Amino acid sequence: MVCPRFLPVGQLLSLLGESYWGELSGGSLYRPLTLLLLGAQRLSFGSDLARFGIVGLGMHTACSLLVLLLLQRLFSRLQAASPAAAPGTGSGRAAALAGALLFALHPIHAEAVTTIYGQADMAASLFFVWALWLYLGSNRGPGLGAGPPRALSAIERPDCDPGWPRLLAIGACYLLSLGFKEAGAALPAALALTRGLVLCPRCPGLRRWVGPTELFMLLPLGLFIGLRFAVLREDMFPSGTDSVAWDYPWWARINLIIVSLGSYLQLLVMPWAQTTYYGHLRDAVFGWPVLQAAWLVAGTALAWWLLQPNRLLSNSPPGEHGAPRASEPVVAARLGLSLLALALLPVANVLPIGIVVAERALYLPSIGFAMLAAAGWLALAQRLPRLAWGTALLLLLAAFGASQRVSTQWRTPLSHWQATVAAHPRSDLGNAMLGQRLLVTLAAELPVARIRTDPRFAQAEQALQRALALTRGLPEALYGQAQVALVRGDMTRYQELRLEYARQRTDRKSKPP
Repeated sequence: MVCPRFLPVGQLLSLLGESYWGELSGGSLYRPLTLLLLGAQRLSFGSDLARFGIVGLGMHTACSLLVLLLLQRLFSRLQAASPAAAPGTGSGRAAALAGALLFALHPIHAEAVTTIYGQADMAASLFFVWALWLYLGSNRGPGLGAGPPRALSAIERPDCDPGWPRLLAIGACYLLSLGFKEAGAALPAALALTRGLVLCPRCPGLRRWVGPTELFMLLPLGLFIGLRFAVLREDMFPSGTDSVAWDYPWWARINLIIVSLGSYLQLLVMPWAQTTYYGHLRDAVFGWPVLQAAWLVAGTALAWWLLQPNRLLSNSPPGEHGAPRASEPVVAARLGLSLLALALLPVANVLPIGIVVAERALYLPSIGFAMLAAAGWLALAQRLPRLAWGTALLLLLAAFGASQRVSTQWRTPLSHWQATVAAHPRSDLGNAMLGQRLLVTLAAELPVARIRTDPRFAQAEQALQRALALTRGLPEALYGQAQVALVRGDMTRYQELRLEYARQRTDRKSKPP
């Protein structure tokens, strides 16, 4: 007989052997540590959403502090190899603080921080950044060197290779990041770029990019893949309706990639009209994604410019071997750009996933964006310090104001969907959920006899009709219209809509919005 006090622990541990969606859907997702984290909070807090929110805010604070430590260590390494770098206003500490504040205040984090399911993105990112921070601390040498690549003997260990304790810690962080969300899989490539650009640029050939750390990451990756297969089996990879593009023609699949990447870049730079549902982007997927393509072209042009070899050169004096020293802002910008691209790739719909665009998916990529912004600030501060400080102040104030605006718009479910429909009138789910929330609000405030005469009832009905006009058979809209029929006392219509809702729900294998 099991003691009842230990039952919750057993229930929590059983989550390690379940898929993320459980019996709701195959979903091809295995996030055991996320289920464990949310399950522990549920047992501790019950349905007290405020406490879940406190945990989310604490996780975002911890991630922001780690981003600060990561940027400080990065610029410390880079500037140690470039003694000619301007001190004072252009220091790496100031640049790191500017980048970390941008990360902390960026309004794009609203979904990850304010929603319960967003904790998966924050936890995976936290251990991802922790691993990078540990790796940057493993270099005993000066980092960027001025001389040419130096040949190493067969038994010599480069200065950028960590010892076993640090190596095990990095591997543990990688496994934990994977356990929270699959986005952490990009860590080995991020480590390789960090090694080649920052820690070991003087190593010859492949040893510049791949060392013991990168190879060791195959162990936690293999362990996670084995556990994933053991749990998911035939649902190991997304298939059918688990992919948002499962029935798209080939040209729409190409458009989907353009729309996803272009929208993500736009949201990072200009986070306007935010929402938790970007279904209105189907117009661009099945049309002409001109705006998203323009953002993608602009981002590609910036990447090409930064990747040019002469971008690594600065005006600092030659080094001991006569070669010009590397420019620390540009190297940091290249690393940030690479991290941004790596983190965007898993959510760009190059491989099938279940979403078009989700703001929570930008939590990890925004770390690379913050690094890129910090590098740009440092480059400006070394030349025009007053302009750099003024620009940083304006941008951070704008980010803070935008974050406050989003928090106000998302204060309640009703205000959130009202803001969504106002910004995106062709959002099918936005209209459906607005209609539902209006009905819920009316039911809480008024007796049934007075609901039909309230103007908000007509607004709810119109919103539900718009949702069905945009997407025929949308389950959420059918459910709302069934509630309208119930309020009107039309039980025949109510039963018809409920049956149609159940049929559409089964056919579409819809997930909770």
